[in-house]
Amino acid sequence: MDFILQRYSNVLINGGSSQGILSEKEPYAWFSHTIEDESRTVKVMGETRIPTGFYKLKILKLDNDWTERHRLKYGDWFEYPIEITNVPGFSGVLIHVGYGEKDTEGCVLLADTIGNNTIDAGNIGGRSMDAVKRFYQKVYPYLENGGSVNLEIRDETFLIR
Repeated sequence: MDFILQRYSNVLINGGSSQGILSEKEPYAWFSHTIEDESRTVKVMGETRIPTGFYKLKILKLDNDWTERHRLKYGDWFEYPIEITNVPGFSGVLIHVGYGEKDTEGCVLLADTIGNNTIDAGNIGGRSMDAVKRFYQKVYPYLENGGSVNLEIRDETFLIR
């Protein structure tokens, strides 16, 4: 199972954010919008998006307060978070619910609706819980049964030149 995250917007003002689209590779199908932190030359903890590249997803089986809070908040579809692994200079990069750049902490947020971050740098996303639940319901059982899930992240700046 393979996904592509294509970033098309990076705003460097008022907290900054990046927008993109997440799609399944084969057969190609749009999945959701994405929100991330801004791109930076020098990483700032919790405020920098991860580099472009090819990554594997895995279930991050940590029994801690964060996991327990999210089990209660999300309901029966959530057991453990899905992590983007082997990101150079980063750890604990998750795919999770959030509605704007303030929620990212260096992770990838999914949303079914999204505003324009060149007009509103706070980049408000909507229906994030719906998008993340749909993603987890598709990917989590596949990973749990030994499947391999890959994520390619691209900066598609040619789209906005």
